[in-house]
Amino acid sequence: MGGLDLPQPLLTISQLSKTFESQVALRTVSMEIRAGEIYGLVGHNGSGKSTLIKVLAGYHKPDPGASIVVAGRELLQAGSSGGHRSSRMRFIHQDLGLIEGLSTAENLAIGGSGYCRGAAGRIRWRAQYQAARASLARFGLAVDVRRPVGELSPGERTVVAVARALSQSDERGTLLVLDEPTAALHPGEVEVLLTSVRRTAASGGAVLFVSHRLEEVLGVADRIGVLREGALVAEGAAADFTPERLVTLIAGREIAAMQPNPRQLRPDTLLAVRGLQGATLRCLDFDLHKGEILGIAGLLGSGREEVVNILFGAPPPLAGSIAVAGRTLKGISPRSVMAAGIALLPGDRARSLIGVLDVRENLTLPRLKGLWGRWRLDRNAERSEAREWVQRLDVRPPLLDRRVAQLSGGNQQKVALAKWLRTAPQVLLLDEPTRGVDVAAKAEIYRVLREAASGGTGIVMCSTEAKELATLCDRVLVLSGGVVTAELAGAAIDEPSIVAQTLR
Repeated sequence: MGGLDLPQPLLTISQLSKTFESQVALRTVSMEIRAGEIYGLVGHNGSGKSTLIKVLAGYHKPDPGASIVVAGRELLQAGSSGGHRSSRMRFIHQDLGLIEGLSTAENLAIGGSGYCRGAAGRIRWRAQYQAARASLARFGLAVDVRRPVGELSPGERTVVAVARALSQSDERGTLLVLDEPTAALHPGEVEVLLTSVRRTAASGGAVLFVSHRLEEVLGVADRIGVLREGALVAEGAAADFTPERLVTLIAGREIAAMQPNPRQLRPDTLLAVRGLQGATLRCLDFDLHKGEILGIAGLLGSGREEVVNILFGAPPPLAGSIAVAGRTLKGISPRSVMAAGIALLPGDRARSLIGVLDVRENLTLPRLKGLWGRWRLDRNAERSEAREWVQRLDVRPPLLDRRVAQLSGGNQQKVALAKWLRTAPQVLLLDEPTRGVDVAAKAEIYRVLREAASGGTGIVMCSTEAKELATLCDRVLVLSGGVVTAELAGAAIDEPSIVAQTLR
């Protein structure tokens, strides 16, 4: 892209602002993305990234005075606040936009490559399934494309959404917008996705790549922009940035390095798991000690993605037993597990939050004991306790009455974690606890989890981020083919060792 003859912009944004009630989400943002370019956009949770994407998609109306031009066509003129849409833009949002009750093949067809039709317009299902398998094979994913997409793991659903968006993204003049596309992917899937992203740009399209994974942004982007508190505070060639500089720009201050977690473990066995079996898991055995953080690592399909859900009884295991503090549960179901003091933060945050309720209601709903007055709920006590947890996890904006669905994905994750920590569980099950969370918030979540462990809570944490496991965990179990193939502890826990063991 050097020289004086620069490609034409595929996207030009001028003076874009967006205000929700009294909260400013975007402040006069102006930027350009040119054909053949990958533009990395980074920022703190609540910095305005998701709002910017939703404005581009026509979901939000910006404040008057903005201008948006896509492929030379003006979608929004300065002074206008009308809706807009462009067929030149394709989106993968954090919620993926999949229809969980339809099959994987149908999701790929709807909004993607379309249906394979024969005479009289009838769908040729055999050809449809073959095309779906071929589309997913580009990303190394082999699943039954006739299954409802809601039965797939979060990582598998992400691959489906990516494959659908990229099925027609090789056209020149197309802008592909990716919002945290790699959050649920293992390293092999990430590299396949990034290869496709580069191919999209090389074919004459452009990519707006939004991610909290700074190494990925630095590795794939041509230019990078940093949003903070709704304003574009820095922009330039990717080569001009380092991870350390990006962290400082994102947070507005220097963040202390997140160091590994050497701690003296207590001998008490809090959770004993014996012979646990699921669709992929085969005879999982482990003990979790009081105050221990136990990590579960493994590639997609290793059984890692099943562990915490089966421990919670959703779905119940095909075989095996769970004992909490020496008492074996008679049945493994969400009700019996919760009664034993086990809480679950699932990888899909939508399963842990009620979007139509506000932040206060989501935080206090799991445990209302202690918040009742003589005859009814003490709203003042409820607001006081909710405010304490909002401040503790730095939920932004700190508005208790805002619907939780209106928060950014990372701040929804903080609310979901806070609601279960508030119940003071004996055992906390976590699946991708910092997915979609920026570096500053991640450091805060790590601090809160260490506090919970220091207080005696046992934590089982499944994560695709080897660095996260190495930073937080006292032990790490590596799964492959449904069985534990390695156990790392103490000084043996580091990022290279975890990666090496997962790839064996």
